[in-house]
Amino acid sequence: MNLDLWRNRISNRTDLVARITHLTKGSSNEEAFEKLWKILIDKMLIGSGKRGYIVGTEKAVCFQEVPLYSIVENLLFEDTLDDKTRYSWFGLRFNKIQMYRNGARPVLYGKTEELKTVLNPKDYWRIVDLDLEKTDVVDWSHEREWRILGDFQFEYNDIEVIVRDDYYYQKFVNRCIKEERMDILCTVHGVIPLNTVIS
Repeated sequence: MNLDLWRNRISNRTDLVARITHLTKGSSNEEAFEKLWKILIDKMLIGSGKRGYIVGTEKAVCFQEVPLYSIVENLLFEDTLDDKTRYSWFGLRFNKIQMYRNGARPVLYGKTEELKTVLNPKDYWRIVDLDLEKTDVVDWSHEREWRILGDFQFEYNDIEVIVRDDYYYQKFVNRCIKEERMDILCTVHGVIPLNTVIS
């Protein structure tokens, strides 16, 4: 399929996207915003290891291949849970084709031990456990996760910035001005307040 036809298909389907999203973590909105700011200053996403549910010995950076509306639905659901939520309302979006060229790949969903029997150990970083037979179901397939091996360095013109709402949009703009980082503000493809996706 040629690239124009691929783009046309994506533009006519609400479940397909041309960008993949990395969300930050944080125990509060302020902490998550500060982590986002540090990522922007460093121009670097640091890969997670076993604590980040990565199988094997490698580290990887995780992304979601879902529309922004679905990300908001997932975040709203996670906000209702009593246990620790996994993501915040802040992050970055990247062009899927560019990320694929950089080595990002969709994960492989299945029982971890079964996938280990068919994969080379150097590829275990792509495994995400999926087990629908347990009483406590293990299923993260709604994220349509992608990963890239190791840490990932980016340029500002590679990204869109995601913030929680209008308040954090203004805070982001003001922070860029105050810290004389107009290079960030003027180079990113855009700043998206997630509250506008569902309003």
